[in-house]
Amino acid sequence: MEGARLTVKDVIRLANSVASKPDYRNTLLARAAQGLAQTGDVEGGMRIATELPSDSRASVMGNIALAQFEAGDEEGARRLTANALAVAETLTDNKKRAEALYATVAATFKIDGVEASLRLANRITNRDFRNYSFSTIAWYQAEGGDIDGALNTIGRAEEKSRIHTLAFIAGQLAKAGDAQGARRNMEAAVRFARNQSDGYFGGAPALATIVGNQAKMGDMTGARRTVDIMLSVIGSLEQDRRDGARAYLAGAHVWLGDVEGAFDAAHSHSDENSRNSALSSIAIAQAKTGAVEEGRRTANRITDDTTRHYALVGIARHLLEEKRQK
Repeated sequence: MEGARLTVKDVIRLANSVASKPDYRNTLLARAAQGLAQTGDVEGGMRIATELPSDSRASVMGNIALAQFEAGDEEGARRLTANALAVAETLTDNKKRAEALYATVAATFKIDGVEASLRLANRITNRDFRNYSFSTIAWYQAEGGDIDGALNTIGRAEEKSRIHTLAFIAGQLAKAGDAQGARRNMEAAVRFARNQSDGYFGGAPALATIVGNQAKMGDMTGARRTVDIMLSVIGSLEQDRRDGARAYLAGAHVWLGDVEGAFDAAHSHSDENSRNSALSSIAIAQAKTGAVEEGRRTANRITDDTTRHYALVGIARHLLEEKRQK
């Protein structure tokens, strides 16, 4: 918990240093508000949220409501979710409205259940945020042990939005001793990621996440095989996209236990942006494999503010998710 608080403070300091970039500052403050609420400081999170424009505020309120519910304040969460929905309905930009509605899906699931959250998801007209909503609902269903329901829900999403949830479902099945079900769902996740063609880096980012899931399951053979698939995917990209895609391999090396190789991969990039992206991948993977302080030190070596923020937020989210699952 203390590590999460420290990382949130890092993000707040970064936000205060970029007052001349209001959009970027608002993004940082939104992350910090959510982080404070998840560490138990709901009032502090709401104080920061009030500084944000209405579109950002609505999304943050939905996430704070979830933190309230998980802290045991169901009535407070219910009121805040209703307020977030009311603010979302005032937004005229369809994408921002969809994002704000999506941000309340998890809280709605926790407070009112599966059917209410599915009704909310179906109100979202933006295709991407509707897909994200189905993926989120399925994730929580699987976390609660309803694997069949989760698979039914994730089937409503497009293939590219199923990847992370299918990998999570595979992990849940592995914990339950269903090796065949775990393998089947992980193979589906890998297949969908490999076939992903609309991302700038193809399926490389999703495959890197899957490597982490496989390593957590103890399937190091599968993780190494997925790294080989990553290399194939990266090799199929246009030349100007390959260097950025290779940055994701650095984090995969950490999951395979090769931290030295991860840093060698990062420092092999001649382009500073790609090198920073690789260090970000390493930092988050270090935190997720238990080396939190090493991850924070790696993140603070990143020379670009935006990429450093991404890494610090990634570490904070991991720590908060660990706390939530305990």
